[in-house]
Amino acid sequence: MANKTVYFSAEDTQFIDEALPDLNLSLSQALFQGFQLLVEKNQAQQQGFTQIKLSVGQGGIQQYKVFWGRKLYTAQIPSNDKTMLESRRLYQTKGGKFVYYTRLDANWHYWNTPRSQDTSFVPDSKVARRTFKIVDQLSDLKDVFSSTILTQIKASQNHPIEYLDI
Repeated sequence: MANKTVYFSAEDTQFIDEALPDLNLSLSQALFQGFQLLVEKNQAQQQGFTQIKLSVGQGGIQQYKVFWGRKLYTAQIPSNDKTMLESRRLYQTKGGKFVYYTRLDANWHYWNTPRSQDTSFVPDSKVARRTFKIVDQLSDLKDVFSSTILTQIKASQNHPIEYLDI
C-alpha cells in the first residue's frame, strides 16, 4: 500500500488533537472518511442531486428526513376557502426511489388581505399536516397524481438537467 504524507498547520494540529479522541478513530481513518464523504457529495451534485431535509413531525414535534434527491414536481394548492395552502412535492432519490411529500399550512398570503378580517378562523387553530411516502415506481403514485402529470414527470426524467453554455 502506498503511503501519503499530509501536512497540517499548527492551528490545524491543535484542532485535530482536541477533536480526534471524541471521534474514536485514528487520524488516517478520520481523513479517509472525510474524503469519502466529500467524493460522494461531489458525485451526487454532478448528477443533479442535493441534500434534501424535510420536516415530517406532527403536532409541534420536530422530526426530519434527510436524503440525497432531485425535485421532480412541486405545486401549491390553496384550500377552497383560501385559508390553508397545501404544498406537494415529488423527489427522485439517488437510490432511484421516489419520495412524495405534502405539507398543509396556513396560507399567510390570505391573512394579509382585508377579507381575512371578516372571519372567525384563526390560522393557528388548524394543525399543520404532513405526508411522507417512499415508493419504488412512479406508477405507485397513480392515486396521488393524474396520468397526465405522471407522463410529464416520466418524460422529464430522460434529460433532468441541461447544462447551457450561455
